[in-house]
Amino acid sequence: MKRSDNRRGGALLAVMWFAAALTAIAFALSTGVRADFDRASVQADSLRAYYLAHGGVEATIRRISRSPRVPLEGQQAPLFVVGQRFMHFRFEGGVVEVEIVAEGGKLDVNRASAEALSRLLAASGVDPGFAVQLGVGIVAYREQLRAGEALYGLPIDQALEEFGNLEADPSFRPARASIQELEELLSIPGMTPDLLYGSYQETNSGTLVRRNGLVESLTTRGAAAVDVAYAPPVLLAAAGFSQLLIDQLVEIRRLRPLSVEDPGMADLIQRGGEIPLALGRGGSAYTLRATAELNGTRARHTVAALVQADVSDSVDPLRIVRWYDNPF
Repeated sequence: MKRSDNRRGGALLAVMWFAAALTAIAFALSTGVRADFDRASVQADSLRAYYLAHGGVEATIRRISRSPRVPLEGQQAPLFVVGQRFMHFRFEGGVVEVEIVAEGGKLDVNRASAEALSRLLAASGVDPGFAVQLGVGIVAYREQLRAGEALYGLPIDQALEEFGNLEADPSFRPARASIQELEELLSIPGMTPDLLYGSYQETNSGTLVRRNGLVESLTTRGAAAVDVAYAPPVLLAAAGFSQLLIDQLVEIRRLRPLSVEDPGMADLIQRGGEIPLALGRGGSAYTLRATAELNGTRARHTVAALVQADVSDSVDPLRIVRWYDNPF
């Protein structure tokens, strides 16, 4: 009887272990399936948020292109006015906030003096001595382009060594008289991707904070004067604005377009300086940064587009010249 009981006990123990193993396998399988389902759901929501943000950019382009710069007497208020910084859209699937940044509110790298560039670099946190050196380097590179002494971001002799005999195929020798894209600045000694595009820095508390790059303050599509209505705070600081005044102007711009009656505006615009200032010009190019949030979810997505007024006979007054799926 004892041997039979031992066999029965062993068989029961084996069945219990087998049942426990099946239970563990079933639990692991269900957990994996649930994780895959959640991942697929998050990806689907992210994709929906992406297209919602894309729709916000398209809607903003339509409003800007259909709004006259100066409304005629008796007309209703335009959908967009120069100096406006934000547009809000409430669609069926969620909401989109679009930040509008005129390229005229940035320092034109093809017009700025070495002193203006150095001031901007120093205000961006670059060592003042190195800021002067880099500002001079940007102007020197720009003059090399205009004199035909640079090619593909390199001096002619280095370009010939890198790419071989370019005279054999002159179709690949672009005739340029100025900097076409800000990425060309990376060929200048001392310019780094973190300095150009921005980076994240760790604070004393261990959190990461975003440090904006020069792309937020420089452009190749600017004007002779920087539009204060769109200028980033670091560029305002480089132009001589006090931090108190910058904070006041940023808060006003969040609510409405600036006017010459706002604090300190008339004096600051008229005084001139290394960074000339203007108000209400906007320009012909805008960067639109759209952030979408889906209803009932935590899904968010941000896209951006650089749009340019089309000088051709195109039926589209504004055309997208650059698209960013994942901008900073």
